[in-house]
Amino acid sequence: MLQSIHTTKDSTPTMPIALTDTDLNALEDRVRHAIESGDESSLNIIGYGEITTVLLLETDTGSFAVKRLPVVRSRANAEHIVDTIHAYVDRLHERGIQVVPNEARILEREHECVVYCCQEAMPEESLAVNWFHAHTNNECITQLARIIDAIANCVSAEVTTDGQLSNWAFVNDDLLYLDVSTPFLRHPDGKSVLDWRSYMGPVPKPLRWYYLREVPKVLDTYFNLRSQLIDLVGNLQKEKLDHLSPACIEVINTRFDFEPITREEIRRYYTQDAKMYALIERLRKFDRWVHRNVLRTTYPYLLAPNVERNL
Repeated sequence: MLQSIHTTKDSTPTMPIALTDTDLNALEDRVRHAIESGDESSLNIIGYGEITTVLLLETDTGSFAVKRLPVVRSRANAEHIVDTIHAYVDRLHERGIQVVPNEARILEREHECVVYCCQEAMPEESLAVNWFHAHTNNECITQLARIIDAIANCVSAEVTTDGQLSNWAFVNDDLLYLDVSTPFLRHPDGKSVLDWRSYMGPVPKPLRWYYLREVPKVLDTYFNLRSQLIDLVGNLQKEKLDHLSPACIEVINTRFDFEPITREEIRRYYTQDAKMYALIERLRKFDRWVHRNVLRTTYPYLLAPNVERNL
């Protein structure tokens, strides 16, 4: 029997939402059935992260986008994730970032726990990628400048954003941040607040040592303003918005006094980044094949179909 724990002993949700325990438990039952059967038809999957799946959950109390994080074996690990996410939201608010109302919750079974990062679902047209495809270049550049300024105001030694376009929404005149499930939060000594070993479930076991070695290097990209803005512009290509890159680069180079960013640098970065994640995607699918065909066991995660990275 699943139980929902809204809080841990040291933390309370910063932005509680109206999603009921019953509805979230029922969703987890459907997810587990999809994993065991291979039939995902009962799920409304609206997005995939590198280690997460985002589902749309329609209920009598509203519509919610819920991100299922990796399964962990202990309650303590789950509580650590929840505490870190809630602390991250608080720190983002302190840095002037408006976050979509959200709450991290734990669903507990006898031998494992699942953390869900739950948010109120945004209208599709408000999601930044969709908004950009529906508006003029000049309107898009104006909003890109807002995103760039929000990132610049947030990036610090201890907290930062993942400023890619897919992580933002426009609601009325507000710029809202969506992705808090990967908490980019560090202690004053530079050590990550989140123990990344808690997120290693979807990573093939032979690669986990490599991931844990490389995670700090990847995170450094986001804690450095120039590097994060390169990532923002580079991923416009993935979203089929690369025509905005020259104007976006001009905005960045006009606003900041670091070494100017070039189009060639953006292309090199995105090509390398996209190839790396495409390789990870292939390795995870091979790991699923091994589970199903060699080990004859259930592969415990939902995987994205082939991601179009527009290389």
